[in-house]
Amino acid sequence: MPTTSTITLGATNSITNSGLAGVFLTDNLDFNPVGTTNFLAGGPGAASTVNVTGMSITGNTGDGLKVEGLTNTQNIVASSNTLTGASGTNGVEVIGGMGTANLTGNNITGFATGLAFVNSSGRDPDDEWQLQPHHRRH
Repeated sequence: MPTTSTITLGATNSITNSGLAGVFLTDNLDFNPVGTTNFLAGGPGAASTVNVTGMSITGNTGDGLKVEGLTNTQNIVASSNTLTGASGTNGVEVIGGMGTANLTGNNITGFATGLAFVNSSGRDPDDEWQLQPHHRRH
Protein backbone atom coordinates (compact mmCIF):
# COMPACT_ATOMS: atom_id res chain seq x y z
CA MET A 1 0.00 0.00 0.00
CA PRO A 2 1.82 3.17 -1.10
CA THR A 3 1.54 5.91 1.46
CA THR A 4 3.73 8.71 2.70
CA SER A 5 1.93 8.60 6.05
CA THR A 6 3.16 6.71 9.08
CA ILE A 7 1.17 3.61 10.01
CA THR A 8 1.16 2.59 13.69
CA LEU A 9 0.40 -0.88 15.08
CA GLY A 10 0.28 -1.01 18.86
CA ALA A 11 -0.48 -3.03 21.96
CA THR A 12 -4.18 -3.34 21.09
CA ASN A 13 -3.15 -5.27 17.95
CA SER A 14 -1.67 -8.77 17.72
CA ILE A 15 -0.65 -11.14 14.94
CA THR A 16 -0.66 -14.92 15.30
CA ASN A 17 0.35 -17.79 13.03
CA SER A 18 1.46 -15.67 10.06
CA GLY A 19 2.97 -17.34 7.01
CA LEU A 20 5.12 -14.87 5.03
CA ALA A 21 5.73 -12.37 7.86
CA GLY A 22 3.96 -10.93 10.88
CA VAL A 23 4.46 -7.42 9.45
CA PHE A 24 5.81 -7.02 5.89
CA LEU A 25 6.61 -3.53 4.59
CA THR A 26 7.75 -3.36 0.95
CA ASP A 27 7.94 -1.06 -2.04
CA ASN A 28 7.98 -4.10 -4.34
CA LEU A 29 4.83 -6.18 -3.82
CA ASP A 30 5.57 -8.67 -6.58
CA PHE A 31 2.77 -11.09 -5.77
CA ASN A 32 -0.96 -10.48 -5.76
CA PRO A 33 -2.48 -11.47 -2.40
CA VAL A 34 -5.93 -10.12 -3.40
CA GLY A 35 -7.38 -11.87 -6.45
CA THR A 36 -6.06 -10.37 -9.68
CA THR A 37 -5.08 -6.97 -8.23
CA ASN A 38 -1.80 -5.81 -9.79
CA PHE A 39 0.02 -3.83 -7.09
CA LEU A 40 3.04 -3.10 -9.30
CA ALA A 41 1.03 -1.53 -12.15
CA GLY A 42 1.48 1.98 -10.67
CA GLY A 43 5.21 1.52 -10.01
CA PRO A 44 7.02 0.92 -6.72
CA GLY A 45 5.46 1.94 -3.42
CA ALA A 46 6.24 5.34 -1.93
CA ALA A 47 8.65 5.84 0.97
CA SER A 48 6.82 4.61 4.08
CA THR A 49 7.24 4.09 7.82
CA VAL A 50 5.46 1.55 10.02
CA ASN A 51 5.70 1.87 13.82
CA VAL A 52 5.20 -1.41 15.71
CA THR A 53 5.04 -0.76 19.45
CA GLY A 54 4.21 -3.13 22.33
CA MET A 55 2.72 -5.72 20.00
CA SER A 56 2.66 -9.50 20.20
CA ILE A 57 3.62 -11.33 16.98
CA THR A 58 3.64 -15.08 17.73
CA GLY A 59 3.44 -18.49 16.09
CA ASN A 60 5.12 -17.29 12.91
CA THR A 61 6.14 -19.79 10.25
CA GLY A 62 7.73 -16.87 8.34
CA ASP A 63 9.63 -13.79 9.51
CA GLY A 64 8.44 -11.76 12.49
CA LEU A 65 9.13 -8.35 10.90
CA LYS A 66 10.21 -8.01 7.28
CA VAL A 67 11.10 -4.79 5.47
CA GLU A 68 12.10 -4.55 1.81
CA GLY A 69 13.27 -1.27 0.30
CA LEU A 70 14.48 -1.66 -3.27
CA THR A 71 13.55 1.75 -4.75
CA ASN A 72 12.18 3.97 -1.96
CA THR A 73 12.98 4.10 1.76
CA GLN A 74 10.93 1.61 3.77
CA ASN A 75 11.36 1.90 7.54
CA ILE A 76 10.04 -0.25 10.39
CA VAL A 77 10.39 1.29 13.85
CA ALA A 78 9.86 -1.50 16.41
CA SER A 79 9.94 -1.14 20.18
CA SER A 80 8.88 -3.29 23.13
CA ASN A 81 7.43 -6.08 20.96
CA THR A 82 7.36 -9.83 21.54
CA LEU A 83 8.28 -11.75 18.38
CA THR A 84 8.11 -15.55 18.52
CA GLY A 85 8.83 -17.74 15.52
CA ALA A 86 10.03 -21.07 14.21
CA SER A 87 13.40 -22.48 13.22
CA GLY A 88 14.37 -21.71 9.65
CA THR A 89 12.95 -18.17 9.81
CA ASN A 90 14.14 -14.69 10.81
CA GLY A 91 13.00 -12.52 13.69
CA VAL A 92 13.69 -9.35 11.69
CA GLU A 93 14.73 -9.37 8.02
CA VAL A 94 15.89 -6.25 6.14
CA ILE A 95 16.14 -6.53 2.35
CA GLY A 96 17.63 -3.99 -0.06
CA GLY A 97 19.66 -0.83 0.33
CA MET A 98 16.57 1.31 1.06
CA GLY A 99 15.14 -0.95 3.79
CA THR A 100 15.71 0.01 7.43
CA ALA A 101 14.66 -1.32 10.82
CA ASN A 102 15.08 0.68 14.04
CA LEU A 103 14.78 -1.75 16.96
CA THR A 104 14.54 -0.94 20.66
CA GLY A 105 13.77 -3.33 23.54
CA ASN A 106 12.18 -6.16 21.53
CA ASN A 107 12.03 -9.78 22.74
CA ILE A 108 12.89 -11.97 19.71
CA THR A 109 12.81 -15.76 20.34
CA GLY A 110 12.42 -19.08 18.56
CA PHE A 111 13.68 -17.95 15.15
CA ALA A 112 16.73 -19.52 13.47
CA THR A 113 18.20 -16.02 13.01
CA GLY A 114 17.35 -12.99 15.14
CA LEU A 115 18.44 -10.32 12.62
CA ALA A 116 19.06 -10.95 8.92
CA PHE A 117 20.34 -8.46 6.34
CA VAL A 118 20.07 -9.20 2.62
CA ASN A 119 21.83 -6.75 0.26
CA SER A 120 21.84 -4.17 3.07
CA SER A 121 23.75 -3.35 6.23
CA GLY A 122 22.84 -2.64 9.81
CA ARG A 123 24.27 -0.59 12.65
CA ASP A 124 24.19 -1.21 16.38
CA PRO A 125 23.76 2.31 17.78
CA ASP A 126 24.87 1.28 21.30
CA ASP A 127 28.48 0.56 20.44
CA GLU A 128 28.83 1.86 16.87
CA TRP A 129 29.74 -1.67 15.76
CA GLN A 130 28.99 -2.19 12.05
CA LEU A 131 27.17 -5.36 11.01
CA GLN A 132 27.63 -6.21 7.34
CA PRO A 133 25.88 -8.96 5.35
CA HIS A 134 27.30 -12.44 5.92
CA HIS A 135 29.30 -11.39 8.99
CA ARG A 136 28.47 -12.33 12.53
CA ARG A 137 29.20 -10.59 15.78
CA HIS A 138 31.43 -12.66 18.09
